[in-house]
Amino acid sequence: MLYTLYSKSFGSAIDRHRTMPTTDGQPPATLEDNLVFLLEIEEPEPSYDPLTHKISREWEYDLQAKTATHKCNVVELALTTALRNKLAAVDARTRELIAAGFTYDGHLFSLSEQAQMNIVGLKTPIDKGWISVPHSVSTNDDSVEYALADATVYEEWYATAVGTIKAHYDSGRTLKKTMSACTTVAELAAVEDPR
Repeated sequence: MLYTLYSKSFGSAIDRHRTMPTTDGQPPATLEDNLVFLLEIEEPEPSYDPLTHKISREWEYDLQAKTATHKCNVVELALTTALRNKLAAVDARTRELIAAGFTYDGHLFSLSEQAQMNIVGLKTPIDKGWISVPHSVSTNDDSVEYALADATVYEEWYATAVGTIKAHYDSGRTLKKTMSACTTVAELAAVEDPR
């Protein structure tokens, strides 16, 4: 057990997280009258959203019960800070969803930054006939070489990739617009990203 050494004269703690200096668990007989050992109690941290709130801790002293309770309070962040945090979380989730790839014809394809450049890089050469179809592309885990059999299949595959990216960005923008319209932290905290 840990104790706070509290000064009645000063009305404050003068030392914390101490063990009792005696073997019997009682304050030493030589302890000055204006000093008292208070048993420390750690209040558990409540659940909260760290994007919109923070924990504020303070000590509460009860000289009658001889306790020093480390209180745990949830406090709202400033609206601008909470909004910045929530918008950044939406952007991170959007990137995560895009990185998960897209599905076409039952196969998962990558949408990593490199894969996006490769997908877009194929568009003009195939459209101009510089690269002929069928053309093979790898699935996300490189386990399958998928054949883009003709220009129609390529266009569908390409539209699915671009459409997936666009859908994730659009849903993120909609959420961010809703969040930016909030006028209180409580209102902002109620807006969840369901994606």
